[in-house]
Amino acid sequence: KNPKIQMSDTIILLATNITCTTKQETDQRRIRDLFKGKGFDFEEIECGLPENIEKREFFFEISKQRVYPQVFIKKDGGEFVDVGSWTEIQAMLDSDDIPSEILEQNPSIKTFSKVFQNMKKSEPSQN
Repeated sequence: KNPKIQMSDTIILLATNITCTTKQETDQRRIRDLFKGKGFDFEEIECGLPENIEKREFFFEISKQRVYPQVFIKKDGGEFVDVGSWTEIQAMLDSDDIPSEILEQNPSIKTFSKVFQNMKKSEPSQN
């Protein structure tokens, strides 16, 4: 028998440091800090760079929004899921505090722990 290999999803963060407002900068930092604090690996795409225009347009087409920051999940099967901006992530974090019996009765409520349950974790650093 082959041992079951645990595959994981990958977080993709669309961000820009080139043309960004204070709010965008703050939201991008909050997302980075949150993912680092949770130990999640994530790929950040600097959308202000000419070499990333094609990737940026690909993700803008999925989300139908041209804003920063945006978070996507690349599922193990290869499809991309639009998670949203810091506002949506903050709402999911707040939803984690809803009692489990209410969440069970309302499966459409997105919680952070449910949406990000299958994330790739970073290797602990050797310091």
